[in-house]
Amino acid sequence: MKRALLLVNLGTPDSPNKKDVKRYLNEFLLDPDVLDIPWALRQILVRRIIVPRRAPFSSKMYQGIWTDKGSPLMFHTQDLAEEMAKLLEGEIDVDFAMRYQNPSLKNVLSRFEKKGVEEILLLPLFPQYARATSGSIISRVAELTSKWKKEPKVSVIKQFATMPEMIETFAKNGSEAHNYDHVLFSFHGLPQKNLISQDPSKRCLASPNCCENRPLSDNCYRAHCLATANAIVKKLDLDSAKYTVCFQSRLGRKEWLKPYALETMESLVKNGVKSLLVFSPSFVCDCLETLHEIEIEFKEEFIKMGGTKLDLVPSLNLDPIWVKGLANLVIKQLSPGQASLRCLSHESSH
Repeated sequence: MKRALLLVNLGTPDSPNKKDVKRYLNEFLLDPDVLDIPWALRQILVRRIIVPRRAPFSSKMYQGIWTDKGSPLMFHTQDLAEEMAKLLEGEIDVDFAMRYQNPSLKNVLSRFEKKGVEEILLLPLFPQYARATSGSIISRVAELTSKWKKEPKVSVIKQFATMPEMIETFAKNGSEAHNYDHVLFSFHGLPQKNLISQDPSKRCLASPNCCENRPLSDNCYRAHCLATANAIVKKLDLDSAKYTVCFQSRLGRKEWLKPYALETMESLVKNGVKSLLVFSPSFVCDCLETLHEIEIEFKEEFIKMGGTKLDLVPSLNLDPIWVKGLANLVIKQLSPGQASLRCLSHESSH
């Protein structure tokens, strides 16, 4: 049976030019899994209000992080796919796609079909499951593969919120945490409605502690975020008063997951915090949300508030411990009897 591993990240414009940024934002925000409102209202709101206002600003943000290699999200994801292909030793075909823009899921899956792929292991590159990210990818892949002449078997790694090698890498990258007044775990935010609508028990966000003991098998994004933060905290041996979990990237006026990052930073400064170390464990590679929103915007705001130092913990990117951990995760997910590979140690080299 011919198998393929498909790594999928969120997406990035083809260039930082306003035209390409506008095209990317339209595709992203018109996804009903991202903006859960009636179709007609979503079209009007996105095409006529949000994107025309946001595209010029977003274009400048992308220009600020663009490199000679292009978008950091793009080349980090491509590098990861190439390294995974080496580690998996040709036992499984490895490729990557973006949920929005290029390389598109449609084109990559079309190549799989032409190659005669019969089984796909889908790996959305989001440690914590959310309908707006991993859920949207899963839905789109199901839609596209259902049109194949011979529909493939698709299995999914839905979340890896506490994967040991991921936690170890974040902790290693943030090993200087004890030298700062406070540590912030800033996860990407989501509208509260997105979580509440997926909880049949109707208990979602009903109390401040509702997510703390939920199993990772549940599709609760906030519970996954807390699990990730707690695992890093344990690895670093941080005192409970030393860190705060918050959420960034709020869009619009509706209630999003709280506490909000900027409000948290302001409160910390008022309580005497002068130096802040920020983890961003929603992302497996540095991108607009880390390199611009945190490293530039948050830093500027923190200084204005009265702080003196804010540093970003580098993301996982191509750290060998993280990459080999991800390869091991894939190996464990392969169908029984089909994987001839042994799990890779940190010392393995290829």
